[in-house]
Amino acid sequence: MYLCVTPKNNEIFRDLSFSKSYISDCLEIVFENAMIINPINAFWLRSFADFRFAQEKHADALTLYMEACLVCSESFTRSFPDNVVDDILWRKIQQCLRKLGMVTLAAAVSQLLRMPYDNHLTNAKALLDSHGDTFDACTAYFPLINDINLIEFMNDVYEKLRLHRKSNLLLNSLAVPEMNAHNITHLERFRRGERLLLILCSQIFCIYL
Repeated sequence: MYLCVTPKNNEIFRDLSFSKSYISDCLEIVFENAMIINPINAFWLRSFADFRFAQEKHADALTLYMEACLVCSESFTRSFPDNVVDDILWRKIQQCLRKLGMVTLAAAVSQLLRMPYDNHLTNAKALLDSHGDTFDACTAYFPLINDINLIEFMNDVYEKLRLHRKSNLLLNSLAVPEMNAHNITHLERFRRGERLLLILCSQIFCIYL
């Protein structure tokens, strides 16, 4: 928004027109300088990630989101602060993963949301739309899932797509004493959640665990 002065009567009026490219260039400079001055500031990383997300540069946004998560939790050694990591961030991470063809991993990430249940239908639709073709490790992520409801949604999708092998492998991931529909131990839930974060970083940062 610019303030313009007419030469005729010096009357100030508001011109609601603006240049998106100019604003984008300014923000680009701001964020690049921020990364030079303080590359481990979680708020700058999150903001830069949101900027890349708005530009539909999903791979870059995904990297920046996970860097923000790493920084604010001191490499996952403490809880995520609410003012940096929230459900909006995890949903954007999911969208980035889906855009990059990693729909199975995106479904697993829904477990990191505070309110994951509303997200299950979105995961199921994404899996259906993929017809079982993904660019992620797919079945290798099944042991990371601790949400029984998510497993039921995913299993229903695989049955509809007649992907019986994937369905069997998914159900086999439940076949451990710590996992059952009535009592998932806190330790097993924590172990799978922690492993999910490590695998997510491994996938995004190309680190071999």
